Amino acid sequence: MSTLLQNMRLYNLLTVTILFLLFGCDGGGQSSSSSTSGGSSSNSSSSNSSSSSSSASSSASSGSGECVSEPCLSGTGGFRYGEALQKSIYFYETQQAGELPSWNRVPWRGDSVLDDGQDVGLDLSGGWFDAGDHVKFGYPMAASVTMLAWGAYDYQRAYEKAGQLDEMLNNLRFVNDYFIAAHPSPNEFYGQVGRGGPDHNWWGPPEVVDIATRGSRRSFKIDLNCPGTDLAAETAAAMAASAMVFQGHDNNYSAELLRHARELYDFAYATKGEDGKDNSYANCIADAASFYGTSFSLYWDELAWGAVWLWRATGEQKYRDFVDEFYPLMGFETQSTTPVYTWSQGWSDKAYGVYALMAALDPKQNYTVDVERWLDHWSEGEGRRSAGGVMVVDTWGVLRYAANTAFVAQYYSDRLDENNPRKAKYHQFAKRQIDYMLGDNPRSSSYLIGFGENFPVNPHHRGAHGSWYDSLNVPAKTRHILYGALVGGPTSDTNYEDTRDDYVANEVTTDYNAGFTSLAAAMFGVYGGAALPDSEFPPNEPPDPQWVVGTKRLNGSERHIGFRIVLQNRTSAPAKAKDDLYFRYFVDVSEIFAAGLTLNDIEIRHGGFTEATGISQQLQPWNPGQNIYYAEVSFDGETLYPGGQSEHRREAQFEIRLPEGYQWDNSNDPSWSDDYLTSDENWGFHAEHIPLYSATEGYLFGREPAK
Repeated sequence: MSTLLQNMRLYNLLTVTILFLLFGCDGGGQSSSSSTSGGSSSNSSSSNSSSSSSSASSSASSGSGECVSEPCLSGTGGFRYGEALQKSIYFYETQQAGELPSWNRVPWRGDSVLDDGQDVGLDLSGGWFDAGDHVKFGYPMAASVTMLAWGAYDYQRAYEKAGQLDEMLNNLRFVNDYFIAAHPSPNEFYGQVGRGGPDHNWWGPPEVVDIATRGSRRSFKIDLNCPGTDLAAETAAAMAASAMVFQGHDNNYSAELLRHARELYDFAYATKGEDGKDNSYANCIADAASFYGTSFSLYWDELAWGAVWLWRATGEQKYRDFVDEFYPLMGFETQSTTPVYTWSQGWSDKAYGVYALMAALDPKQNYTVDVERWLDHWSEGEGRRSAGGVMVVDTWGVLRYAANTAFVAQYYSDRLDENNPRKAKYHQFAKRQIDYMLGDNPRSSSYLIGFGENFPVNPHHRGAHGSWYDSLNVPAKTRHILYGALVGGPTSDTNYEDTRDDYVANEVTTDYNAGFTSLAAAMFGVYGGAALPDSEFPPNEPPDPQWVVGTKRLNGSERHIGFRIVLQNRTSAPAKAKDDLYFRYFVDVSEIFAAGLTLNDIEIRHGGFTEATGISQQLQPWNPGQNIYYAEVSFDGETLYPGGQSEHRREAQFEIRLPEGYQWDNSNDPSWSDDYLTSDENWGFHAEHIPLYSATEGYLFGREPAK
């Protein structure tokens, strides 16, 4: 270990000791000396190993400045950062694909895309849906995981104090399990499931996307014949960073993640190509090019990024050497020899994170100069900032870039000497960004859904909207609160509108939340602000009609009555496809029996138009003692799902007839309503007295007569 690193650790240890003696609080973050061999070592803070294998992780994880009890507050927090952290993590559970784990807390989500990967003989059903759509784009998914794991490792103490560590570990394990499944051999990785075009052309809930876009759930991979250096390197970074988080919690899992990370990095390095673009993953997974293409950027930063994380996780010199190889190639400002500094950390830009990590891990002058040039540009320099104080890198996903930059600024600030004026400057910049997002802005609006005041309620998100009509506008009101999702946000403080069709300002994605989640943890470490109790979050949703049985009387005479009944599948909690539905129309035949007729005298038949596949030939008993019977109309084999104008509904017309000379009395029938005569609903009055059933699930909806 270098003398400088030893001095840094001694200084940080002294700082922690002073804080403890003065305030009785924990001034340190993650363990200052985690062993790095295969993730099998202890996280004990009492360890003071100076072995070369642990130097990479120990120097950057000590002295984080975390402080999670009230005497350590360095200023007024202003917001409940623990609640923001709690809800931001929760958002990832809304994005889960495949079979949902038992700990998933989202009441309106269900299993989805269970057949993903069958086209290639694998189970690729897990992972995260990217945004408001339902494609699993592996590149931004991996970038999101790396940013999340970074915060979970370096601010793990804050996660523990906020009561959110188990939730983060659960979510990291869920997505890493998908990466493991997508990496069936060392030089093979499935980087996308689902075609972007068909998916984006349909608007509906995730549980039925595979039906609505049938045939589009294809699996796309990179391998030695068709490589993707950037995708492989980024996924290596994600799994290496995650391996560090699981150290001390599940060492076997940590070791498994590290094995995959090594293999993926070897794959990336072996296919690094010549110019930093020739083996971009989107050249192979061409479907991704229109959504997360990389033709505009080099992938040397991904190779450096992956190497940094493997160096942190293993302490092995070869990964440090790879950093040296790719660091000088990560990019320069236009027509300049100055390393890039006018953009932000993002799903395709990792140079800035590399600057900060290397300046902390091995603070040579060039690393420090590079990270501070970048942070100075955005915190006080020429970088564009709105009048309200948020940095504006791009018009698309403004707050995503602000959150990422702010987290890296806070991470770097936590590792600066107390006497360094940049420490406070970078911290205040980071705090200004997150406070802006949480409501301290000219609109006094939170941009984290479900947090604070005046938050968005109409994000560009299919699942939360819950349309059954394949329409952005049906229903008018979003059906589910998308707790914890960070929207793209405004470009000039007041030009934001909470409209579903504005995917630039109002979309949400897993990578928008990643830096924000880590930033919220860091700020909780400094200022506190408790998460909500489990008894209060997530709250129960108000009831929302999942099924509609619309009814109109079509015709009738004294001796018969005819109906048009339309079933509507509006399920969204969760959405379901059903092909075994039937309804029952209940009647009271007291006057029929009193007139001397029997059930055989009552005729039930289809009307002029019907999509029903079966109808009872005779009334069936329900409560014979009270003369209550029913006609049953079946749609067996007809698949109804909330995926379009015709897909979500089926119609049946039927009649009930008596012999000539007899009169049918509707008034005492349990399923009758005078509203059937006057309803102006296009598909009929929403009749709760005509119950709906499923052959497999039984009763679904409606009011049954007493038995």
